[in-house]
Amino acid sequence: MNDRDRHLIVSLLDGALSATEQEEVRARLQIDAEMRAAYEEQLAVSTTLRSAPAVSMSADERNELHGALRAGLFLDETTNTCPAVPPSLSACAAVQPIIVAPPLTMATLFVKSAMLFS
Repeated sequence: MNDRDRHLIVSLLDGALSATEQEEVRARLQIDAEMRAAYEEQLAVSTTLRSAPAVSMSADERNELHGALRAGLFLDETTNTCPAVPPSLSACAAVQPIIVAPPLTMATLFVKSAMLFS
């Protein structure tokens, strides 16, 4: 099984495949034990995540998270941009293209930084 197979499984569960693609993936699940096991595992994870209650944050928790993100990404407190330092000295250089793209909310920054560092 490869990354494409995993992507097909997630797409199937998300309802993102055409009817023909769904049929093809479901037929493959019938004959490929490894893919079927991965499908069942992903189905269990998806079911658990979808049934979990929504997480809400207080204003204080949100401010604490924003501060931690700013500190972890070396963002200037007032402008939410990276300081002018050589790229070799700042982890911020990796996210600079994301930060300069307007408009940027802290929620967007959180999601994009999570994708970069996962």
